[in-house]
Amino acid sequence: MIRNVVLHLLNEQPLHADLLAEPTPGDVTVVCTNVRLMNGQRPAFVDDLRSTFIFPYTQMRFIEIPATARAAAPEPPPALGPGEPSPGEPSPGDGASDRKADPALDGGSEPEGDLGLDEELLRRVREL
Repeated sequence: MIRNVVLHLLNEQPLHADLLAEPTPGDVTVVCTNVRLMNGQRPAFVDDLRSTFIFPYTQMRFIEIPATARAAAPEPPPALGPGEPSPGEPSPGDGASDRKADPALDGGSEPEGDLGLDEELLRRVREL
């Protein structure tokens, strides 16, 4: 299970969720559990947080998998082709040292502010 993935849905605020498995190129849906707003609250469309949710890729902009979530999930070793360096060995010119030095790319930064929707605002919009 991959925890705390950010699902960026079309025309919606991002959601946190736990994926059952990492998406593959052949998938047409994302299967997840524990769907919640970025501030941890239950979204208005969710009745039970323990449910399993299936989102079609046609409703997704993109899926953000934090580096910390990938490190916690077991990952099979990639198949190496001829002439490819081993996983721990950086290839010349790949910029691996540059990526480690840039704090914006480490995935450790916290989101700025509360981007969740106000429940009172949602109620007033539904009444219109």
